[in-house]
Formats: sequence, structure tokens, C-alpha cells
Amino acid sequence: MAERRPTPLAKSAQCGTTRMPWRALGLGSSAGEARDVPDLPQRGIFISYRHADALPHARLLQVNLRERFPDAPVFMDLDSIEAGLDFAKVISDAVNSCGVMVALIGPNWATLAGEEGRRRLDDPGDYVRFEIRTALKRGIRVVPVLIEGAKPPSQQELPSDLRRLARLNAFEMSCDHRYQYDAERLMSIIDRALAR
Repeated sequence: MAERRPTPLAKSAQCGTTRMPWRALGLGSSAGEARDVPDLPQRGIFISYRHADALPHARLLQVNLRERFPDAPVFMDLDSIEAGLDFAKVISDAVNSCGVMVALIGPNWATLAGEEGRRRLDDPGDYVRFEIRTALKRGIRVVPVLIEGAKPPSQQELPSDLRRLARLNAFEMSCDHRYQYDAERLMSIIDRALAR
């Protein structure tokens, strides 16, 4: 396999200020240009996150991943899935095409509630739960990334189909002066996962 030459991370990006167009795996370069996900080697990167909990971090990470791994497709968001497509199938196909999933976990990741006051994580149809469940079931490498001082979720906090997540070693990521250092370490982990 040819050696990849990763590019350095952008040093000008700041948390919460980077707004880039989506580049979802096989779904077009922006929302409204979605297509079915083609059969691709397991080289993609899937970013799983909650909008209310980690949106700025997810966008910044997406920019860094594109710059560091320009040949690796990045799937980030359901906003990139065209209306009328089966989101479960598109997500499932995207996860299958990925070599690694980065699960961003903020302080409210496990406790955020929906409109009815029910914890989102308790809904079997919750997008984040579906994404991580699919990756765990398929044996995709899942890297829990803790942001904003979040603690790893305990097995008691997780539904039964996600309890394996609590056993995975989590990576702590800051968004202050340590961001560059933490991001470089995370990119190295992702690079090793994609090389397998």
C-alpha cells in the first residue's frame, strides 16, 4: 500500500468560527446534492455528534480531517442527506465505508432530551444512537472523544446496545491553547486506524 503523506493541520482555525460546506461520504459537496453511497474501501471517517452539544467542535474537526487526510471521505451530518432518502440506509452504508468513527461527546451528550422531555439516547431511533450502534455492530473502530470537560458515559447511562461504548478508551480534547497538540494526537490515532 502506498504511503500516505498527511498534510499539517491548519493553525488558523478557531473553535466555533469555522463554517465549511459539508463533504459527506458519497453525498455531494453540500446539502441538497446527496447521492447513494457507492461501494468504497474502508478508508472513510465518520464524525458522530449532537448538534446541541458539539457542533463547533465537529465543524472544526471536519476541517482538520479534510486537510490532514485529503483522500479520505468524511461523513459528518444528516443535513447532507437529501430529502426522500432512507437515512438509516445512507448512514449504514456510510459507516460500512469508514475505517474509523469519531464520536464527539460533550457534557450533555447523554442527558439531552427531546421535545417530549424524554432523553434522546433512550429513543431507539435517535440518530446518534443509531450511528454508534451500527459502527459497534459492524466492528468499526469507534474513538470516543470527550470535549468541554465531559466525562466518559458509564454503562448505567447507556442503553443496552451502546454499553460497549463505556469500555472503549476515551480521548480528551480541549479547545484552548492545547487544541493543536490534542488534534495532532487524535489525527495520529485516526491515521493508524485507517492504515489497518
